Amino acid sequence: MSFRVRLTRAAEADLERLFDFILERQLAREGGHLELAEQALVAIRAGIATLKASPFTCRKAGQSPF
Repeated sequence: MSFRVRLTRAAEADLERLFDFILERQLAREGGHLELAEQALVAIRAGIATLKASPFTCRKAGQSPF
């Protein structure tokens, strides 16, 4: 069984800011690794995939189990 995971607008904005932050930091460093921002998003997507398959394995935010 697969569940649907939805991000709030605030969460989506946080992810965009995180991506921009990592990218800007790496651009500012000599020899920075520009792929780190993309790797962070890949890791977050993997976490979301885990939630889709097993939503009750993670800590809940709020009172509702859903």
